[in-house]
Amino acid sequence: MTELEIIRDQFNEFGEYSFKIPSIKNYIYPKMTTDEFGEKTSKFTIKNYMDRYNEIVKDTQYQILFKDESLISLYYKFNSDGDIIQHNLSFIPSIDNYIILEEDGKEVNRLLMNSFTDYFRIDFDKTGYQEITHCENHAHIGLKERRKKKNAEIDDINQIYYENAKTVDRNEIRFPVKHIIYPYDFIYIICKYVYHDSNKVLDSLKVDLERRVILTDLELELLNIGFKS
Repeated sequence: MTELEIIRDQFNEFGEYSFKIPSIKNYIYPKMTTDEFGEKTSKFTIKNYMDRYNEIVKDTQYQILFKDESLISLYYKFNSDGDIIQHNLSFIPSIDNYIILEEDGKEVNRLLMNSFTDYFRIDFDKTGYQEITHCENHAHIGLKERRKKKNAEIDDINQIYYENAKTVDRNEIRFPVKHIIYPYDFIYIICKYVYHDSNKVLDSLKVDLERRVILTDLELELLNIGFKS
């Protein structure tokens, strides 16, 4: 089977299984074209979190709605041979729509802290690739403000002297992921490790299929996450 056929079959079958999983409220079949399943969501940050969440709900850019109003949004793109050439798989924790935004935004950040912490995404994308530090297949865990280094002077005789050092954004943290991730894999990760649904109800998501390895040999020698349900 091609990867396109595997993904399509899992989306087709999940409607039958979804009602058995206690944490799930609703499943929506993804939008499909000849080379895409689902829709790619806009990038989430701490500053735009509420807007992005409401946008995805309004435009139905998700496939799974959990009982706590959190979402899973899955997107796959394929080449003419049916191989996956990109995927963006997101767990988007819910928000409290009664939050009142204060002028400085500090209160909304405090109230959304659990959402920022639990946000989880696995991307397979060639954009910005750098071996090891920005692998094609990688996971993002949580959202954080990018801290900046303060201007500093170092006058210790044994250190290099810096004058008027520029502020530099900290790089995003990306964990290498060994395999292509299928819909059942991602749904299993969230239902098992976020909602602690039982093995019994998740058995239907365990399929004996080989996943294509994406990392380079050098990346495989280092820390990486290999998942197989």
